[in-house]
Amino acid sequence: MILRSMTAVYGRLDGETLALQPGLNVLEAPNEAGKSTWAAFLLAMLYGVDTGQRATRTALPEKARCLPWSGKPPQGRVELTWQGRDVTLERTTSGRLPLGRCRAYDTAGGGEIAALAGGDWGRQLLGVERSVYERSGFLRGGALALTADHALEARLNALVASGDEGASAGAALERLRERRNRLGRARTGRLDQARGELARVTAQLEELRDLGRTCAELEARLADLEARRARLTRETAAQQAGAGAEVRRRLEEARAAWEREQGFLAEKAGTVAGLPELPTLQELLRRLERPDDGGEPDAGPEPPLPELPPSLAGLDADGVLERAAADGARLARLEAPPQLAPGRAGLLAALAAIAAGLTAAAAWLVSPWAAVPGGAITALLAALAAVRARRNRRARAEAAALLAGYGAADGGDLQRIARQAGQALGRRARWAAAKADAEAARQAARQRRETALLAEVQSFAPEAQTPEAARAAVRRAVHLRQFHAAAQRSEAQARVRYEALRDAVGSLPAGGPGEPARLASVRRELEDVRSRLDVRRGRLEASGDPAELEARREALVAEIAGLERECAALDLAMDAMGRADEALRARFAPQIHRLAGEYLARLTGGRYDCVLLDRTMAVRVREAGGTVTRPAAALSSGTADQLYLAVRLAVSQTLLPPEAPLVLDDALLAFDDGRHGAAMALLQDLGRQRQILLFTCQGRERAWLETHGKD
Repeated sequence: MILRSMTAVYGRLDGETLALQPGLNVLEAPNEAGKSTWAAFLLAMLYGVDTGQRATRTALPEKARCLPWSGKPPQGRVELTWQGRDVTLERTTSGRLPLGRCRAYDTAGGGEIAALAGGDWGRQLLGVERSVYERSGFLRGGALALTADHALEARLNALVASGDEGASAGAALERLRERRNRLGRARTGRLDQARGELARVTAQLEELRDLGRTCAELEARLADLEARRARLTRETAAQQAGAGAEVRRRLEEARAAWEREQGFLAEKAGTVAGLPELPTLQELLRRLERPDDGGEPDAGPEPPLPELPPSLAGLDADGVLERAAADGARLARLEAPPQLAPGRAGLLAALAAIAAGLTAAAAWLVSPWAAVPGGAITALLAALAAVRARRNRRARAEAAALLAGYGAADGGDLQRIARQAGQALGRRARWAAAKADAEAARQAARQRRETALLAEVQSFAPEAQTPEAARAAVRRAVHLRQFHAAAQRSEAQARVRYEALRDAVGSLPAGGPGEPARLASVRRELEDVRSRLDVRRGRLEASGDPAELEARREALVAEIAGLERECAALDLAMDAMGRADEALRARFAPQIHRLAGEYLARLTGGRYDCVLLDRTMAVRVREAGGTVTRPAAALSSGTADQLYLAVRLAVSQTLLPPEAPLVLDDALLAFDDGRHGAAMALLQDLGRQRQILLFTCQGRERAWLETHGKD
């Protein structure tokens, strides 16, 4: 790729055009003339404007810096040569997104270039991500130091690994460490949370067991008191005379039973305060347990996958049309018979006639040997005719092979087959997009329904934050409502029995006339035991199902064991990944070190020839013939800039393809005259391999070129 010109409405630039040429371009301009703006504009044209940047106290975000001072919307155009064709890249502003609308087209014909559709031109033209290009081929004065980046690390790994640039050992280690922290972090990690939940479930199970033992003891005591009361009642009844005494006793028991049921009903009423009615809760539980997901997305019947001829296999609709157009033009050229120019055809005819005349005259007038020159000319003309015939046969064979690749009879049939294949592929692509949209809509509707259900449950159970917790809360509410309804029925039945006996014999005073003291004492104790038993039964019912709690406890034990195994596996994986990362760096580091050492030796006149780069991109340097390495911070600012320039040039030569241009913005300001000349010579040498844009505010670069000549 060779940049030819750039035209920008960007920052302080208002329609200016910058002309460029292959090799080293020295672009001299004073301060505030727009040098850094041109560099930033090129980066924005290749990769777009990073709208995710945020303002800091010392810097504006890119979306603010790109706004033209003239108040116009940002826009720009870059003309370049790519793969042998002249291409124009254009970006204009779309709504609130600066340079958001993009277009790539042929400069001469204006036709869209499908290979550059989408606007991701940095990756398409340079083959690297933005962060890699900024850290390797984009050098700004005062910021030459190389910083660590996962994309840059992945690109370096690809030099010696499988070629997969999506893998970064540092990023993988961060993901493993993040997963390990999510599992094992104190208090907030899943492992600690599961252990805490296990402790709570175990305590709840112990409480249920204690309540069960207490209830069993109270039930045994209640049975004993019931037996004593029955025996004392029989004894009292035997002592009482007449049927009236028996009726009054039964009325007393009915009233006592009604009062017990009233107390139990009041207790249950307190547990359902603020809860919806039972039918509402049951319907809510049904919706939680069987949510309606809206069914499968309906995008219509799936279009069949067309059978493509071998020449079109693996292409999309646009690729099919482009391939067919190119092959049609080639077929037309192959089928057109070559024609000789009129002058050349006449010359050959004249030569043939002259050769025939000379041959006959010489043979008749001189001797048979005199006819040899004419015969040679005739043989030459015959050989030319044979060559032309072979070319025609080869053209026909290539045309037949081209048609066979399409299964077509002629050029028109070829275009028809390609057009049908493109239409079928287009229908299938549109169907796939419609199906994806329908699936997204179905998932969004399901999420909205789930959110609405959670909000409805949280109106009476605020602690329910997940669908599982919501279902558990609704089940508890249903159980409490059912217990309350049963208590209401029991209270109504006891009241009806009491009112029926009361209407028959009238109300009796408490205890009944002449009731023995022992029977009254047993009845009081019986009421106390019943009350205590009812309280504990209510707590037992409200505490949940023991079987469910036991199942939850077992699930938590299994989950904790699995989490502990996963934590151990993650520890082993992080250790292995760290060792593998070190081994991988030991393989690609020498390539960078060798080039950086060669470049630094040229820049410093041979004083420094060894450069070392560690995993954090920190640089150390060693003098020629020396044994001690020093960090960049121990060097002078000028020498440090020369060191960083050597490292950045080595990284760019290693990572970037030859078509990726280098951009240097005031990168040589701190160089003295001698090392400045060495740097210019090095850049001129590198300019033979790739285009270099050197922005500068000084005249030294132009003077050096005038002295040493442009390459």
